[in-house]
Amino acid sequence: MFVQSTSNLVAPAATPASGSNPVFARKATDQPCAVYFSGEGSISCPSGHAMLVLAVDAHVQLEFQSMLLGLQPGEGFFCEGSGQAFLSRTTQRAWMALCLPLSGWTRLVGALESGWTEQRVIYAARLGISERLRLLATQLAQRAALPLGTATDRDPVWLGLVDELLVQQEALRRAEQRCPGRTRRQRRSAFSRLLRARLLIDSAKPGSLSVAELARLANYSTSHFSRVFESAFGAAPQQLMLSRRMQYARQLLEASHLAVREVAELIGFRSASAFSRAFRNEFGIAPRELDEQRRWQDKGPCSEHDHITL
Repeated sequence: MFVQSTSNLVAPAATPASGSNPVFARKATDQPCAVYFSGEGSISCPSGHAMLVLAVDAHVQLEFQSMLLGLQPGEGFFCEGSGQAFLSRTTQRAWMALCLPLSGWTRLVGALESGWTEQRVIYAARLGISERLRLLATQLAQRAALPLGTATDRDPVWLGLVDELLVQQEALRRAEQRCPGRTRRQRRSAFSRLLRARLLIDSAKPGSLSVAELARLANYSTSHFSRVFESAFGAAPQQLMLSRRMQYARQLLEASHLAVREVAELIGFRSASAFSRAFRNEFGIAPRELDEQRRWQDKGPCSEHDHITL
């Protein structure tokens, strides 16, 4: 997943305390970049690099491999290759981005690999922001006004950050081992395609993709794709797609004034009763109950003049 690269990197800039967001430009150096944002801003990851984006308490948009991913507060994402993270139309909210050439991430992983028979990788995937990850990333961002140097594979903070990423992604490593292929290279290639399919399920508008389309993009037949996907992730693609539709439906019910029937139609259900069953199976509550709770909250507490005496 990592390839050697001598490409140049985006330039580091101001300290977290500055409160202003830097303007990034490609520089003729191979130095790491760790940047703290407090509000609107953007950062681009050039080809030949990989970037860790941490949405500490902000909603961050990430363009990656022709996909637009939304990161919720407390979520992170590791992306490899060209990509851009940005935040706009918001008050002061914290998020961070750490970018290195692919060769730099590879060296960091290699420095931690004593005792492992196979070198691990950092997968392009979502992750949670643990307290350890947040603290280590913040330490690196606080150095941003200073030359960070190139010896990241001997830096205890960079090493600690990569170790935390590898620990968090252990479940993905086990999923890769369940993929088809006689060699590790073949399994990794298969897993890379399955991970992209999973990201497409997560990023696409609910109901806009079919299993057949995902299978074609992953270069599998539909039936084989469903089998290997479920073997890797423990759930069939149809299950994850339905779960994504239900999450979107819940967002609509909680944040809009649409009726249950209208929400069902929007996410592709022809029957409101079928939608209600699927919704209850996912969340343990009927959509009508959730809609009534939202209406009650919108109405607010009643005053004594609102009561009617019979």
